[in-house]
Amino acid sequence: MAPASRSAFIPVSSGTVAEDAPPAARMAPPDHVGFVPSVDVFAAPEGVVVEIELPGVPAEAIRVTAAGGALVVEGTKGDPEPAGQRYLRAERAFGAFRRHVPLPGDARPEAAAATLREGVLRVVVPRGAPGRRIAIAE
Repeated sequence: MAPASRSAFIPVSSGTVAEDAPPAARMAPPDHVGFVPSVDVFAAPEGVVVEIELPGVPAEAIRVTAAGGALVVEGTKGDPEPAGQRYLRAERAFGAFRRHVPLPGDARPEAAAATLREGVLRVVVPRGAPGRRIAIAE
């Protein structure tokens, strides 16, 4: 299967762009200096998979919630500058972050599971209504 084009991805926002903005605007990171983790969203047999690059961020510094048909990932990436020293050059970003990922209508966030391995947060959100038998009244 060929990979989808970037324009086919589910819009992702940092939470700083108005949610009623056009999809292209919601996909763009905000215009500020700070930490904006990269996000990939794809469909898999187990559901919607959201992967976010969070190198150097411990699980305790990350909060994942689902509300209003979206997954929200927020936290803080600390600055590891050694005490008593100063940077001669700094290119890595640090600070608070927040990413907002809209979920499809059939997503079941109450059954989501998250793992953090090698600096990548992976959240799997199952899709489809849970199977249950519906009784027929006579």
